[in-house]
Amino acid sequence: MMRLVGVSRWPFVSLGIVVLIACAEAGRGHGDRGGKPELRADLTVEGVADLRLSGTLRCGAGDRRATGSLAGRAAGLCRHLATSPDGFDSIGDADRGCTQVYGGPEHARIRGSLNGQRVDVQVRRRDGCEIADWKRLEWLLGAPAEHAPGLR
Repeated sequence: MMRLVGVSRWPFVSLGIVVLIACAEAGRGHGDRGGKPELRADLTVEGVADLRLSGTLRCGAGDRRATGSLAGRAAGLCRHLATSPDGFDSIGDADRGCTQVYGGPEHARIRGSLNGQRVDVQVRRRDGCEIADWKRLEWLLGAPAEHAPGLR
């Protein structure tokens, strides 16, 4: 067995650790940070009838923009979508038992794509389920009173 005289083993151990880390990072792929894929969203939000709500949101690799009534909120909205990408799931689900309580005339539509999946959601407030759906999306839509005509 060959023994290196006067040479420390630490540089070789350090080099081995660096190589292992580099291989692990290379295996993650592009656009992948810590095992999470990059969020991609391109959404249009519109109020229907008298609801003053209109804007677009774009989230992607270094591209976060919001226009209209969503302007100035891109970073927070994109962060919310990244942590709750299934936030549009079950909105408007017809297989629910709903209380018959009227929440108001507000009606909004969200269209576009989220991580390559089509989004086309309509939100109203005509019964308890629809009120709950709106409440789940208030992070994007805001409270109904914020958009009602004549309340500002």
